[in-house]
Amino acid sequence: MSYVVPATILAILALGLDLQWGKTGLFNAGVAAFIGIGAYTFGMLSTGQFGNPLFHWSHWGPEQPIDLIVAVLAAMAL
Repeated sequence: MSYVVPATILAILALGLDLQWGKTGLFNAGVAAFIGIGAYTFGMLSTGQFGNPLFHWSHWGPEQPIDLIVAVLAAMAL
């Protein structure tokens, strides 16, 4: 059960890349870059790796939606 969410996210990413690269032949690494920025930001926030212990909002606790919102905003700011 723990692999369902990551597998679904990667399947959506693969379908988006297949639509761009496979069907149209256009090279666009922007989709992977946005996924990478969001995943990196979420990982850093949820594990407290920014160096400041006060910035450690959650450790898979109730503040996880805040981490997700900040990661989405970081990917949008790119």
